[in-house]
Amino acid sequence: MGGLPLFALACAAYAAGDAAWYAVRPLVARGYVPFLYANVFMPNNLLFPVPKPEQARRIVERAKRKVERLAPLIHEGRRHSEGVHPLGWLIGLAQRPAAESTERWMSRRLFAGEACTHCGRCAEHCPVGGIEIVGEEVRFTDACILCMRCYHQCPRQAIQWTRLSRNQAIFRRYRGPAQEVS
Repeated sequence: MGGLPLFALACAAYAAGDAAWYAVRPLVARGYVPFLYANVFMPNNLLFPVPKPEQARRIVERAKRKVERLAPLIHEGRRHSEGVHPLGWLIGLAQRPAAESTERWMSRRLFAGEACTHCGRCAEHCPVGGIEIVGEEVRFTDACILCMRCYHQCPRQAIQWTRLSRNQAIFRRYRGPAQEVS
C-alpha cells in the first residue's frame, strides 16, 4: 500500500519549468505519492507592470479552462505530469537561483509609504506573519516570501518597494479577477 495520493497545481507567470514537481518534493519525502503535476499560468502579481485588467481576465479565463480539464483527472486519480522531463528540469534549474536571489533582494526593499494609516491590514493578511506594526512603524521581517499580498491589497496603496512603484499608471495593483480588495 502506497502513501496518500497527492496532486500539485503550481501557479506561474512566465515560465513554470518543473515548479509543481519541485514544490512537492518535501511531501514525497513524507510518504505522499504524487499522481498529477500541472502548471497553471496566472497574471503576474510581482512588482513588474501587472497586466491590464482585460489581459488579466483572459489569462484567468484560460487558467479556469485548464483547471476544468484537470478536475476529472484529479477526481479519478489519473496520472498527468507537466514539467517532469529534462527541459522542465533545466528551466527550473535556471530560474530557481535567480528567483530566490530576486526574492531576497526585493523583499528587503518593501516599505510603507506616507499614505500608510497603520490599519494593520497588511500584517493581518500576511500568510507568513512577516509584517509587524510597532507604533508608527511598519516592519517587514526576513520571513517575507514576496507573495505581494500586502502590496496589492493595501487599501491606500501605501506599501512600496521603491519610490518608482508609487506610479500607479505603470505599477498597477492587481486585486484578482474581481478587481476588488478582498
